[in-house]
Amino acid sequence: MTDKTLLIINSEQTENRCLELAEALGYEPSLREVKDPVECIIDEGSEHDAIMVCPGALVASPTAKVLVINGPNLNLLGTREPEIYGKETLDDIASRCIGKASEAGMDVTFRQSNHEGEIVDWIQQAIGNMDVIVINAAAYTHTSVAIHDALRAFDGCKVELHISNPHRRELFRHISYVSTAVDAVVAGFGTQGYDLVIDLLVESIDAS
Repeated sequence: MTDKTLLIINSEQTENRCLELAEALGYEPSLREVKDPVECIIDEGSEHDAIMVCPGALVASPTAKVLVINGPNLNLLGTREPEIYGKETLDDIASRCIGKASEAGMDVTFRQSNHEGEIVDWIQQAIGNMDVIVINAAAYTHTSVAIHDALRAFDGCKVELHISNPHRRELFRHISYVSTAVDAVVAGFGTQGYDLVIDLLVESIDAS
């Protein structure tokens, strides 16, 4: 019996797949169907190791262009607090995800910046040019209204991603300005969370 738990919010038509994923990844699932997913994350997120919100919203076309944005200090992955963030580098993650996405026909671009304005620029440039944004805004998650506003202007699929579960960490990390501007949230799966998002996007192509 696993001692890891996964909070799955508003799985809707993907419930069976989410339960399969939880079993495959070694998590005990807790399913919730709620009107306000962000409120549910705030109320219950700290009780679970990992979180998935609205996984059915991860939808892509066979030729989708996906922009993966990484915020401050994620360039230090592999050396920064490996007990929290793991030992993989961002280049390791990018290479793996780009490879598996390209096999499905998707074009994935990874970017990283320590500067808020540059991230806002990338989101704005994605409007009309990208189909999906996956964003790990890192520390800017908890502070940036500018990133929130830019994401709201992008009308493609938007996914908030975190390596750790911020709601199990310091109180200041429990606030997310990103969650209310995206379609789905994936947090707490370690660096494999990037793979999970790509896999769900690929599966949405196969199911269409």
